Amino acid sequence: MIFRQTRFRPYSALIPLLTGGNTWATDYSNASGTAIYDMWGSKWCPVMAKLFSNPINALPDVRHTNANFGNVHPNLNLGFSVPIHGVIADQQASVIGNLLVKKGDVKLTLGTCISADTVTKSYIHQEALAVFPQMGWFLQGKEPCYLAESFSDETRGKYLEWLVSSGIVESTNQLDEIASNAPETNDLFFVKSDSNFSGSVTDHLVGNTSDLDNAKIVRAVMEAHVFRSFYASK
Repeated sequence: MIFRQTRFRPYSALIPLLTGGNTWATDYSNASGTAIYDMWGSKWCPVMAKLFSNPINALPDVRHTNANFGNVHPNLNLGFSVPIHGVIADQQASVIGNLLVKKGDVKLTLGTCISADTVTKSYIHQEALAVFPQMGWFLQGKEPCYLAESFSDETRGKYLEWLVSSGIVESTNQLDEIASNAPETNDLFFVKSDSNFSGSVTDHLVGNTSDLDNAKIVRAVMEAHVFRSFYASK
């Protein structure tokens, strides 16, 4: 029930599965992404838990990122049993995995969405709309490290697939060469007007549409992706 009703990180369920049900716990980074964890008070928020109909005592224990989460249970028939000493959420893992640990470091992800995570160290960012504070990691004996996360629901794949399906290019393999050799777009901008990219090519272009050719369209689409990425990292 907890996993269906909240943004609880599903791979946190791996801990009880791996330990044979001996450990019901998660780390601070996973807890911070559930919308029911109070990062300021370092505890589950009773108000949000009630809102999601999740009793506090049903929520997992929150531990340090490098805490002891128990041992892999021998009944899993893996041929070994080892202690679990590291649990961290996906975007946070990408940040620290790329050694982005200084204040102001930014990780930009171009995947299921365009997301940007900025390291804010001990500062919990809360001033801007559409920028969400996250616990990056909290190691034993260290101060917690926070992130400011923003994202756009646009994906690079949708942009590129639209260019192919519209007949502007034959393959996405052509895009880099076409865009790099294209002339200046002269204030031509690509704007996605709906989620399905319906309509004609010109329905998605604004600005100077004179002397329009496929190369300019490709460059405008690629630049639109840059603008989206810039917005997500602001």
